[in-house]
Amino acid sequence: MRVDNWDTKLSNYIVKSASKKFKYGNADCVNFVLGAIECIVGKKVFNLPYTSIKEAKKIITELNKKDLLEIAQDIAKKNNFKEINTSFARRGDVVFLKTDEELGGTMGICQGEYSIFKAKVGQEKRLTNSCDLAWRIE
Repeated sequence: MRVDNWDTKLSNYIVKSASKKFKYGNADCVNFVLGAIECIVGKKVFNLPYTSIKEAKKIITELNKKDLLEIAQDIAKKNNFKEINTSFARRGDVVFLKTDEELGGTMGICQGEYSIFKAKVGQEKRLTNSCDLAWRIE
């Protein structure tokens, strides 16, 4: 269930996150999305620390998953975040974009027609319907 005033909390969070310099385990796509989810539902849904891509890969292996997508799907399942078609994603939902990056993709937060992703420098906007998967965050 979304908390009271989640929309304002999410807006403030996204603005504040834009100025954070990219850093694995602190200001990367995973932590950007996890922080947004916490603004929306008021709880942490994943909290395994890492400080490098190597440590992130180790977590994936230890959890017996093959990539970031499988981790995201597991978190969604454990928290009853329903997988939806990206055409139906709305503000505050999580989106996943498959890429050739080391972890197999990146995660972002839907803002409507566009979704916001943490990038190496600042944030990137992408069309939400260009993403591969989405989860309803409630």
